[in-house]
This record gives sequence, C-alpha cells and structure tokens, in this order.
Amino acid sequence: MSLTAIWIDQSHAKIFNLSPEHLTTEKKLKHHEIRHHTHAIDQIEAQFHEHEFQKIILKLVADAEQILLLGPGLAKTHFQHFLDTRHPAIAKKVVACENMDHPTDPQIAAFAKKYLI
Repeated sequence: MSLTAIWIDQSHAKIFNLSPEHLTTEKKLKHHEIRHHTHAIDQIEAQFHEHEFQKIILKLVADAEQILLLGPGLAKTHFQHFLDTRHPAIAKKVVACENMDHPTDPQIAAFAKKYLI
C-alpha cells in the first residue's frame, strides 16, 4: 500500500508519495503568505486564497490510498477540516495529522515511513 504525505504550512506544501520500495517528491507548491488580517475584507480574501490552495492540493492527492498530514501550525488542521466538510471520502484516507516543524525532505520521508501499512 502507498502513502501520500503532505507537509503544509501557510505558504508552502510538499507532497510525497511513499511505498515500501521508494519515495518520490510529487510536488512542491508555494502559496502567498496568509497574514493575520484586521479588516474583514482582508480576512475574506485570505480565506479565499487558502481555499484555492487547498483545492490545488486536493487535486494532487485525490487518488491517494492513504494520506498523512504534517506541518508546524494550523494549515494542516485547516486542510483536514476542508476534507472533513467538503470531501469526506478523501478525509477517510487520512491516517494521521501530526505536528512537524520545518524538516528536510529526508526527515519527512523517515517520519512518514512508520505510517506505511
């Protein structure tokens, strides 16, 4: 069985496909930094951009057998909520949502390997 690991923060996402035999980095995405906004219009715009970023990630992982969400802050839990509320079939593929600061690609792969079934 394969695993797709997604490391995500407010400005980047790294998507890895792992199988017992190998690891490939599928995509590295950048997205504008979402700042803490004080104006309601700015907050709505930030939420729109975050939602668009989540939709791009969703397209890249829609066929995943298992999904592991990783990241340092709330972006991973926001993505989990996005899946839970809008894509429950894909949300069922999430095996864990774990905190992970800013690791190297090999550190992500080593961490994710323990979730391979």
